[in-house]
Amino acid sequence: MAYSVGFALPHHTPQIYAATPSQAWAPVYNADGQPRDGADIAEITDLLDLSGWPAGMRG
Repeated sequence: MAYSVGFALPHHTPQIYAATPSQAWAPVYNADGQPRDGADIAEITDLLDLSGWPAGMRG
């Protein structure tokens, strides 16, 4: 079983990105295994306020 949860990003998202160290970013890959040009991903969960999320959810 898998699930996905979406939510609006906070108003201070640009500041979160700026605070994310460069070594935290990793390339994004297309379905064919090739890096997607101009796309990167970083884990920012610990920089978000998830206190309102239900118990047991990521955070």
